[in-house]
Amino acid sequence: MVATLADAATADIFQGTRSQKISVAASGEGMYKAWTVVAQTNKVVRAILKSDGSNIGQVRIYDNDNAADVLTLTTTSATYVELTGCFQVPVGCTTIRVYVEAGDNASYDIHLAQLQILPNLVVNPSMEGTYDDESGGGGGTVNVAPGWNKYGVETDGTDTLDESATAHSGSKSQQINVDAANEGIASAGTVFTANKWHLVTAWFYGIAGIVRMIDTAGAFFAQNFTPPAGVWTRYSFVVYANSARYLGILSSGAAANFLVDDVSVCQLNDVSITCVPASLANSQE
Repeated sequence: MVATLADAATADIFQGTRSQKISVAASGEGMYKAWTVVAQTNKVVRAILKSDGSNIGQVRIYDNDNAADVLTLTTTSATYVELTGCFQVPVGCTTIRVYVEAGDNASYDIHLAQLQILPNLVVNPSMEGTYDDESGGGGGTVNVAPGWNKYGVETDGTDTLDESATAHSGSKSQQINVDAANEGIASAGTVFTANKWHLVTAWFYGIAGIVRMIDTAGAFFAQNFTPPAGVWTRYSFVVYANSARYLGILSSGAAANFLVDDVSVCQLNDVSITCVPASLANSQE
């Protein structure tokens, strides 16, 4: 790597007082940080960065033990954007490298404001792997990503669950094409921890209909929305769980057809805040 690293100019700072400026002249130039990881755990990567408006700035997750790329997120935007994606740490991997680098052979600047790797409570959040046939011999196409199960879906050909090559990241997403409300997929295990706050995020590619994200008991979380057709759109919610529950991704109201990818549930840390009135006159009991 021959990139030049420097503080960003004031006009190029996203928030606070500093951002990392990376001046590059060729593809693959930039910087990296190594993380110690546990194989087959699930992670979320989140980065806020910008490029020059025409050339690629990218965040690349690299398996240092198996010498293979795991995930790449890219942008050409000249203004700061948030990039997010999910991945499972490969078998045999104990160290990942997170590269922030150029994706094009050109001279330009990349600016990095934030970068996080967070634990994800969802198994197979990026909908990769060999899909399971859950049709039970019913004649329909009911193929579900590993780590997920069909939910309320008919297996006689009325509904379709299948893998799609139109992915937000990686090589696959889960397609849900159903003819009635409350049909889709659910996590194979619980993803919510009782009496904790969680950040729930997922990317949807709309085709038709309304989507519902819900804890499968409908006890504390239910959100309906209509993803725009033909583009990937991120939806994010802060949720307090009063019990351990599964996550459902379903149709809402009627028939729906959509893709879902990069689903994450991150447990948030408990925070205690003590408030002191600025003055007695401005306080209220």
